[in-house]
Amino acid sequence: MGVAADGPWEDFRAPFAFSTSVRRIETAFARIDRLAAEAARAAHLFDRLDERLLAKALRGELVPQDPADEPAAHLLARLRAARAGAPKPKRGRRLNGAA
Repeated sequence: MGVAADGPWEDFRAPFAFSTSVRRIETAFARIDRLAAEAARAAHLFDRLDERLLAKALRGELVPQDPADEPAAHLLARLRAARAGAPKPKRGRRLNGAA
């Protein structure tokens, strides 16, 4: 059987239910604010991840280095020498109508 809508407790039920709802809503919004701040921080860290990953790769810190590998300075010098010794490609004139 239901509780009567009128009586001595009627004044207490509405404020209690309202304050409980308000408290739950405020708690939910506080949690949403914390999650939003955490998501913003994660997005910022994720943006920096690419930079840091590339920097580590260029320093050779991602995988163990093989001592038998040619050092990068030697490789670059060899590539420069090969490029300097190669004939330069000739640039032709583009004709009108030719794709």
